[in-house]
Amino acid sequence: MPKLEADYVMAFVTLVLPGLLAMQTYRLRVPSENHNAKDRLIEIVTFSLLNLAIVGPVVSMYAQGPLTTLTAGQLWFAGVLALVLAPVVLGLLAAFGREFLDSKSLAVGRYKTAFDSVFGLRAGCWLIVELDDGRIVGGRFGTNSYATTYPESGDLYIEELWTVSDDGRYFVAPSPGNPGIVLKSGEYKFIKVFFGMENAETANA
Repeated sequence: MPKLEADYVMAFVTLVLPGLLAMQTYRLRVPSENHNAKDRLIEIVTFSLLNLAIVGPVVSMYAQGPLTTLTAGQLWFAGVLALVLAPVVLGLLAAFGREFLDSKSLAVGRYKTAFDSVFGLRAGCWLIVELDDGRIVGGRFGTNSYATTYPESGDLYIEELWTVSDDGRYFVAPSPGNPGIVLKSGEYKFIKVFFGMENAETANA
């Protein structure tokens, strides 16, 4: 491989690959907009430089000399440590740090929308939803239910559909066959959310 091409490969492996992996790990816990990697190049390089600053001394201590003195197995271990394991841990630490700051009100909340804040709690609740056509549906949003998050929040899967009174105030009975329902963003006007309700009777109270 020509030296110039080898330099490009080394620059990519050192300054792009670890940061990209760290950033993707971070985004698994902290939702953010869907940007192309090229649009987040500064963040990627920043993560990579942090990774290099942390892992570089560790790899040097492990090698106890020039890398050329390491065996193939040792080089493989050092590569996995520096390029895979360390970036994943760095991304998780950054996400946990962000969540800690959020919990202390020292940073902008991790949830980008009120919708994400409600359903990101992953707590069971009861929902009454008015659809765009005026119909009202309701049901139990439990552990098998799902809500999409930012940047594409708004879609809902309610695992247990219930009949709701005409005035939209009470849960009447489970729908026959105990079906679930999928609602797309834009198909409903509003959602009433009831937390701390063990069953429909207490939700109606």
